[in-house]
Amino acid sequence: MIKPVTIILLGTSLVFLTLHLFDIIEWHLVVVCFLTAGIALINAFFAYFLFKKSLGRPNKDFLVYNLGGMLGRMLFLLLVVFIVIKFLNIDEYAFIFLFFIFYFTSLIFEINYFRIKARQ
Repeated sequence: MIKPVTIILLGTSLVFLTLHLFDIIEWHLVVVCFLTAGIALINAFFAYFLFKKSLGRPNKDFLVYNLGGMLGRMLFLLLVVFIVIKFLNIDEYAFIFLFFIFYFTSLIFEINYFRIKARQ
């Protein structure tokens, strides 16, 4: 799960950097892209870590790790997004747009990974 998410997030960030080098987009969009990619990557690492920790445990512990972890990750993301929008001087619309794209992309890979592991 982590490898495809990392490839997509870093690949998109490098595309933004390349577009800036050719003067197609401005630098602040590259900064926003790297920032949102980092936040989404941290979220994906937490999801992977909690899922690996919950494998082989009783159902109650499995639900606590996964559902509780989901609640903790959502609170973390809410706090980070609030801090970034409130205290950093960035384009809020670009940040929110890229954050949702990266979040839903990593969520697709996360669900697919969980589905494959559940079959095994």
